[in-house]
Amino acid sequence: MKKALLLILALVMCVTFFASCAEGTVENSSGVSETESNDSETSKDEMSTGESSLEEVVFDETPRDIEFVEHSLSVGFKYGSSENEGFAKTHIIGRGDSRFDTFVLDSEDKIEPFLSALDSPERAEEFFESLPEDFFERKLLLINDFLTPMTGYRGRVRRVCADENGVTLEYVYTHGEIGSDVVIPCIFLTEIDKADVAGCESFGAESTKVDFDTTERELDYISHSFVGELKLNYVDIPADSVVVTAVYSKGSLQRLVEGSDSEEFAEFAKDKDSKYFQKKSLIIAYVISSSSGNEFRLDGISCSEYGTAVRINRALNDTDDKEVKHILVVEVDADEVFGVHEIYPAVSDTEEWQKNQSAPMYINGKLAENVECELDIIAREVELPLVATLDSLGASIEWTSSEKASVSFNGRSYTLSLKTKKLVRGNEDRLWGEVENRTSEEQELYVDYIALWGFLLRESDFDLYVNCNGNYIELVERNY
Repeated sequence: MKKALLLILALVMCVTFFASCAEGTVENSSGVSETESNDSETSKDEMSTGESSLEEVVFDETPRDIEFVEHSLSVGFKYGSSENEGFAKTHIIGRGDSRFDTFVLDSEDKIEPFLSALDSPERAEEFFESLPEDFFERKLLLINDFLTPMTGYRGRVRRVCADENGVTLEYVYTHGEIGSDVVIPCIFLTEIDKADVAGCESFGAESTKVDFDTTERELDYISHSFVGELKLNYVDIPADSVVVTAVYSKGSLQRLVEGSDSEEFAEFAKDKDSKYFQKKSLIIAYVISSSSGNEFRLDGISCSEYGTAVRINRALNDTDDKEVKHILVVEVDADEVFGVHEIYPAVSDTEEWQKNQSAPMYINGKLAENVECELDIIAREVELPLVATLDSLGASIEWTSSEKASVSFNGRSYTLSLKTKKLVRGNEDRLWGEVENRTSEEQELYVDYIALWGFLLRESDFDLYVNCNGNYIELVERNY
């Protein structure tokens, strides 16, 4: 009996155990305990987060141009100082055109270390203060330290491009082969969108010399005219003469605006920022007219081996003595006029613009009678009548034949030969330059500027000046 009771008790315990297992299975149909389930979900979240953190932005190596805005600072680094370590990526212009490193400034944290590395940080502080607060959330700056080994250089960032080599800044420069041996520091800060270079780890720059295109051509342009003063340093502006200046940057334009009293000119310049000057350059012609009736009309802009000519028709009506100051502004494509060359006015006094102009001669400010010169205002060359000029200076001229004359001037005797095209004293031609550049006509020998300038320098007390911008010639007695 006792054994039977023990057997029944064992059976009841087994049934109870299996019943409890069945209840657990119903409550968690997944077959996994609550604790195990939570652990599994946590593990999946951690795995998902881990996979996201391992994802990297891949740089787009498709060859393309990247939009940019160029800024520049006339400042240099403290060379040889530990403070500039990592910032000064020095490149001396003209020392090869290979790729070199550039520094990327992509956060506010890097501004202060950058400023402390500069020789004159105050010149750069204003630039950074002008940036919007969220600038580095969207933008970065490519910093390049371009050093010019002497004066006479001009350069700019032409493009920023991307390809399989990363991001490359292309800096182009020109040099007129003149200037003093002075190292000129200039740091370029080139602004680009972070989104355009996401994932890039290689940033560099290249510099290339670009010569002015001397192909003869007409330029497309947009012209503007304003009335008002313009202060041009170190430039003497005779009445009714035209002087020009080229503007390649926002800072240069702003300095002209500050020296002008024309509100219309200031309004025109207001929106001309650094991005504008990447595509455009300005040529400004300035005239101080002696009369309100005088007219100055732009005929066109042309380029040739002589440089860039601003062609202006001038009509001197002299209706009154009211002085009027004219500012003529011309917008042209920046690439068309980039290079070291002359930019000059080509002034014509004919009804239709012509490059060959008749030019009067003034001796000590007085018009010389019967002296008519011819001026090529594109080539900037002049033909001067030697006999008529000497006669106006008081020389005695006696023709001994149709091709030969005896000349007495300033206490000396000369022989003039139209056949040999020489003015001889003793056995030496006293005219400078090449004989081939002289032209003889009936009782006249036409010579170039060098020939007459050299003669007057050695044989007289007069200096010779050719004013191509005003179409006249001057002989001025030396007072030294």
